[in-house]
Amino acid sequence: ITLGFADAPDVRFETPQGMPQCNHIAEVRFTSPVVAIEGFLQSVFLQGLRITEANGTIHNVGGTDASPPCNNKSHGGRFTPLGRCSMGGALVGLQANHDDYTIKGLRFSMEATGAQMGAATTPPPGSAKSEQKAAAPKAKVEAGGGGGTTRQMNALSYHMIAGYHSSYSGEKAVQADGWCAWTRLASRECPPNVDWLQTLFPNARIDITNAQLANAKPEAFSKPPSALVDKFSRIPHGKSAADVTHVGFEDQIGSKWGDQYFLKVEIAHGKFVGGIVIQGKAVDAVASVPSVLAPAVIGSIAGSASSTTAWVGADFTDDQWNTRHGPTVSRPGGTLNRLVFQNTKFE
Repeated sequence: ITLGFADAPDVRFETPQGMPQCNHIAEVRFTSPVVAIEGFLQSVFLQGLRITEANGTIHNVGGTDASPPCNNKSHGGRFTPLGRCSMGGALVGLQANHDDYTIKGLRFSMEATGAQMGAATTPPPGSAKSEQKAAAPKAKVEAGGGGGTTRQMNALSYHMIAGYHSSYSGEKAVQADGWCAWTRLASRECPPNVDWLQTLFPNARIDITNAQLANAKPEAFSKPPSALVDKFSRIPHGKSAADVTHVGFEDQIGSKWGDQYFLKVEIAHGKFVGGIVIQGKAVDAVASVPSVLAPAVIGSIAGSASSTTAWVGADFTDDQWNTRHGPTVSRPGGTLNRLVFQNTKFE
């Protein structure tokens, strides 16, 4: 994989012996900053990436869930999404989890700037927030209550509920405001970041980010809780998690119902079906950067200490193929304008 910069040398990583096996190459060029990267596995191998630009352009390279199934038996031949990174700063490098021949996971280095500090954000005036309030479960925020500018839900101590709204499902409501039976998740079932939402809803725009959770651990492996996988695999009226197009975010800390975040689940680009509620006790938000990698020098490219994303793909360190973490290949800065992805693609 190669990151190309308009005003700086390339950043490149290749496995020690795998390049002669490559049978596929894709190159994409960017016209705006990269804001998210999602990984796709086939078997245990990283087979593709989905890269999203700030201007909304989406690039699929290698094998993704937009590709036809391959002839490998794993996952029924599908390229399975595993891990999505939101970029809080300029992308300047990467680190691979690899054996001698293959890459199994990647994480990316971002330029350490104040822009990626973990400050909370709130919806702007006139946004969809007012519409979300109408459908939220017992969610009206009292005047002067909450706002989320100084307090956040705690990624290390929260629980969740999830449910459908009777206005969509047609099921019997268990609350006067129309909510149907809740699925409840204990704190031990809740991941330490929100990256799992993109895995659960692969085609959705996810409004909440790790910056909205105090003590979030973006470097931690995160997968959807099984109870939510089961619930949203059978959305009423023949829909599933793949049909979800938007997961909205409303900060309801300080409401008369306590501290919570409401995640509004929509299909068909705006049709409200239900929601997920993150509940617990809010804590003071402390600005922090994700874990810092040590500086590295690879060839003539000088690396710099920088914040890192979570893994896309997976970390298979110490498996039977001697998978290990490669060096951090990065540079102090530069304008990213292209990515080259070379792989042995399952056909």
